[in-house]
Amino acid sequence: MLGPLRIAQVVSLLGVVLGVLGILGVFDRLFKNIWPFKRRKPAIIFDLDGTLIDSEEAVLKTWQQTLLAQVNRYFTLEALRVVLGITSKAALKILQVDVKDDFEQYWIKQYERFAKEMKYFDGMEDMLRELTQRGCTLGIVTSRTKEEYDRYFTPFQFNKRFSIIPVSYTHLRAHETR
Repeated sequence: MLGPLRIAQVVSLLGVVLGVLGILGVFDRLFKNIWPFKRRKPAIIFDLDGTLIDSEEAVLKTWQQTLLAQVNRYFTLEALRVVLGITSKAALKILQVDVKDDFEQYWIKQYERFAKEMKYFDGMEDMLRELTQRGCTLGIVTSRTKEEYDRYFTPFQFNKRFSIIPVSYTHLRAHETR
């Protein structure tokens, strides 16, 4: 019979051996086709505006021109930064402006003018290419409607890299003015 010290040493040595085998990937190769050990490439989901695509200036210029036409007030782009990432309804409240009934339609027409200025953030295209080459499943989530997505984001050819592109998740919440 081994003494308590020797059993502790054997258990410790066994732990080290198992750890080294794990680091060397032995278990990955042995168990790669057995369910709980199967490794899948991750699915990575990105937000569209402000994450992959730098749309900030296009959005701010759209707000600037729309408000000038709708309420005859000029806002600097810096003053309009408060509108980023919130609903139009909330932005209008913060800006303390009342707009005409055709605000949303006018905003969309103005956005068409400035959407051409959108571009990938630096390094995003390289990162997406690398993730695609590594076999990762890529997806996009956006509050944009399908029509907006098709109209403004088609030039980026996301359909070549992304297999998951749901649009307009706003239907899951109470309707909000854009």
